Amino acid sequence: AGQTNYDDLYADTRTWIQQGWLDYIAPQLYWSMDYPPASHRKLVDWWINESEDLPLYIGLGFYKVQNNHDSAWHNLEEIPLQIQYSRSTDAVDGFISFSAKSAKDNEAFTQFLKRDILKQSALTPQQFNWTNTVPAINYHIIKTKNKSQLNLEKTDFRVDKYHIYSRIKKGFFKRKQWDSAMYLSDNIPQRIELNNADRVVIFGINETGIYSDRIEIIIKDESG
Repeated sequence: AGQTNYDDLYADTRTWIQQGWLDYIAPQLYWSMDYPPASHRKLVDWWINESEDLPLYIGLGFYKVQNNHDSAWHNLEEIPLQIQYSRSTDAVDGFISFSAKSAKDNEAFTQFLKRDILKQSALTPQQFNWTNTVPAINYHIIKTKNKSQLNLEKTDFRVDKYHIYSRIKKGFFKRKQWDSAMYLSDNIPQRIELNNADRVVIFGINETGIYSDRIEIIIKDESG
């Protein structure tokens, strides 16, 4: 395991959790599922117990795939097994890879993930410590035969910008971002073409980068 947060990095994460000082916790569990000195499986279970109600994101060691003395990492299934283990419980909110470059540089590994465990894009995680939990925005959908138009009007100037996702026919969510300072200032409506989207998700973000809860809009009929 090398070094510890507490003794070597002076990071008392247990106290931080207990005092409510964190927005989330992301332990770096860069070992294989049953590695004797530090089993990934056992450490996930330990962090689930320690994190209480704090959002928990498991750090995964993508950089070790086919590049480590532990033979478990020679198997491309190791990371999918770890992801499946985290997904088997509601106590884990997601994972963070270290690093994305490691996957990018390993084409076989990347394609392996895309074919199975990571078929769909993920939405940006919500944060729950913003007092205004709904993005303050007026919206209206106009739907025609071939496309939809989203009309937005900013109503709360504490919101710095919005992240807007659209989903095409139950496929992937496509991320688009507009800066409200440019597009939604002074209550000037912004019109955004959505093509054939059947669902839209909107997050508000304040100037410190904290996300609000989301508005989800289902596009049902011609009137929007």
